[in-house]
This record gives sequence, structure tokens and C-alpha cells, in this order.
Amino acid sequence: MRKIYTFTIPRDTFDETQPDKRVIRNLIRKHIAIAQHLHANMDYYKGKHKITTEENRQNKLVCNHAHDISDTASSYFIGNPIAYTCKEDITPLTDALELAGADEADGDNGLELSIYGLAYEYIYMKEDENDLCIKNLSAEHTFMVKDDSIEEKELFAVYYYIRKDDSGKARDHFIATVLTKNFKYELDIEDCDEPQTMDEIGVPHYMGDIPVIEYLNNKMAIGDFELQIPLIDAYNALMSDRVTDKEQFINSILAIYGTLLVDDNEGDSEEEDAGIKEFKKRLKQYQILELPDTAKAEYLTRTFDETGVEILKKAIEQDIHKFSHIPCMTDESFGGNVSGVAMEFKLLGMEDITKIKTSRK
Repeated sequence: MRKIYTFTIPRDTFDETQPDKRVIRNLIRKHIAIAQHLHANMDYYKGKHKITTEENRQNKLVCNHAHDISDTASSYFIGNPIAYTCKEDITPLTDALELAGADEADGDNGLELSIYGLAYEYIYMKEDENDLCIKNLSAEHTFMVKDDSIEEKELFAVYYYIRKDDSGKARDHFIATVLTKNFKYELDIEDCDEPQTMDEIGVPHYMGDIPVIEYLNNKMAIGDFELQIPLIDAYNALMSDRVTDKEQFINSILAIYGTLLVDDNEGDSEEEDAGIKEFKKRLKQYQILELPDTAKAEYLTRTFDETGVEILKKAIEQDIHKFSHIPCMTDESFGGNVSGVAMEFKLLGMEDITKIKTSRK
């Protein structure tokens, strides 16, 4: 099972007034290597499943349970804006949060928690403005660096992107925003192992702490559908093969014994093909086939166990929802006169993972 990776450097080697570009570059390189599963999770959410890359498969159906699970889980978790209650008047605070875009950021964080297993929130001030803004940063390009103590105290956060140069005239560069407790750096880091000069100057952000918050979906930072990906692949394969079998069943081969579709005298291949096409046209139109007494015709078909396939389909789908703890809202058990206790029991698993989400930071 995948484990969350903690980026760690010794506290006594870190100076927030003079970050080391080579260290930042090595951290970014390591993040790129281990963040592939994050990109794979987003691919599954978007419908880019394993089956779409299988060349030898006739039908490639994507039944996107990953999208359904994440949307359902995040909507249940934070679909409604967070409400704040206090004995004192906190209207200035709630107004500031609304102005900062907190509700939108919370929604983005909730969805990315479900997909990636972790999310990052950046608090900053726009240029030439005094009001705070809150923005979600993609976990595919963001990470937190901690010290080597048992408390794993946060040292700085990094948000980066790659500036590629395919001309061959220069190396690729990482454009990295490094956020420490007191400073913000915009670094241009060349992708090489050589020491690099630090020409950029840190700008104080006056937040009093690292202005990036790391949220975990659970202790292991695992997405809501991540462990069910093999089951999702199996469901896609089953449904694709089911359609293929159905097509083969419908397009069965007509076997004719004791006679030919066209006259033996038609030796020319074009005339023979024309004769076969005319025969197929008349057969489809009139649904009648005239044969000599000694001849017979029948379709060659293979057994199609629709019942068995349906049972297997339901079993896999039930396992996907069972192990993800996200119930299928379109299931028949949610319809009709369901008691409150029964409904509460059906939602127990989703309640549990929601409690886990709210307890992690």
C-alpha cells in the first residue's frame, strides 16, 4: 500500500534568509518522482482509466466510479459552506472570509482531498491590495518540507512548475515559489546538480507563519477511491467484454450447408461479391431464405450467459462502494419508505470517513 512521503531536511542546515537552490531542486525532483500516483488518481477521476490504453480490446468502456465516489464524498463532506457561530459579533471575520474566497477554496480542497488524499491551501495578499485571498494549490505541484525532529515541524512550502526548453540550447528550469515562516521567494532554478547562485531576494509576507496549509484526507493521505482502482478496472473490463460479446452474438455467422450463395459459373470475383451483397440485401429485407431440400442454414453463435455476467457486475459494483465507504445513491435500497435508522446505518461509513477528514490537518 502506498504510504505518504514526508519531505525532511535537518533544521540546523536550513536558513530561511538564504535558501539553497540545489536543495530545493533535489526536493522538487523527488516530488516529481513520487507524485505520479497523484496524477494517476486525477486521470481516473477524469475518466482516463487503464482500459483506454489497452490496444487489443475491441470496446473500451469507462464506467467512472472514481468520479462518482469523489463527487459524492466531497459534496457530503463540504457541499454546504462552513457556518461559523460565536457569542460575539464575528461579522467582520465572516465578511473577510467571503471576500477572500474561502467557500470556493474549501470546495476545491474537499474535492482534491478525495482525489489525491491531500490538499494545499495558500493564504496571500494580492499585489497592491490589503485584503487576504485564499487559493487551492494543486497537490501535483506543491509539497511541505519538515524538520527531522519527532514533531516534524514545518520549515517551508514549495509550489513549482517546469519551464521546459526543447531547443537543446539550455537546460530546463524550475520556477519555484518558496514560502517560509517570514519570507516569500520566487526562484528560477536550473535543472542541474551544480551549485547555483542565490540572486533572488525574499519578500516579507507578514503572515507570522508559513502561509500554506497542508490537509490530509486520512493518516496515510489516501484518496477515497484509490484503493478501489483494481475493482474499477475489473468493472470496466467486464462491461467492455459484455458489449463485445453482445455484438458478436448479434453479428453471428450464417452457415449454409449443401449449396452456395452464388452460381458456380460466376468466376469473376467482382461479380461474385456483387452476388453475395445482393443475397444479403434480399435476406435482410424479406427475412426469407430459399434452399434446396438437401441444404440447410443456421447461425453460428456462442452461449451468452447474461445472468451470470449481471451477477458478477453487481458484485463488483457493490464491492467498490462497500470498500470505499461511499454508498451508491441510485441504489434501490435508498428508495421507498426507508426509516431514519436504516438511512443512518447506510450512511455510517460515509459519516466515518467524513469525521476522519475533519480531524486531519
